[in-house]
Amino acid sequence: WGMDEQGNAAVTQIVYLATPLPDTQWSALSWSTRGQFIGAVLLAVLMGGLAGVLLAKRISRPIEQLVLAAQSVGKGKLDETVPADQAITELAVLGGAFNDMTTNLRHSDQAKIAFISDVTHELRTPLTVLKGTIETLQDAALDDHQAQETFLASMSHETERLIRLVNELLLLTRADAGALNLH
Repeated sequence: WGMDEQGNAAVTQIVYLATPLPDTQWSALSWSTRGQFIGAVLLAVLMGGLAGVLLAKRISRPIEQLVLAAQSVGKGKLDETVPADQAITELAVLGGAFNDMTTNLRHSDQAKIAFISDVTHELRTPLTVLKGTIETLQDAALDDHQAQETFLASMSHETERLIRLVNELLLLTRADAGALNLH
């Protein structure tokens, strides 16, 4: 530093020092450095591959369980469930949705069985009455006109009941198929 003509501080001289950068070519590295570099790259590749395999197994195992459970459900085994893996959010959601689906299928199947049982009972009653009335008419009541009219009225009533039950079943079937037009 120095002073200029007005007495202000100013730079009067600059010293410039330069050194060449070290050679960074592969050939400039020592054999031990080259070995360490290659070893570090190989170790990183191996560790990355191992981590990839472990992660893939962690993800694929719950998916394989889900596939097997879905195949069981497809064969009619509705009590299948899968563990909801909490470590991976998407797998937890998928497992929960699958379990909810199988629960709903079980409830639907139970409701179907109960419905079929109820329908069978409801249809059996008028059919039994009709069969008994026809047998009675065949056995002895063909000649008794008053009994005939009573039996025919009973048969007519039970036939109407059967028709109403069948129409209600058709209505339920249309509603279930989405073909029911309500006004």
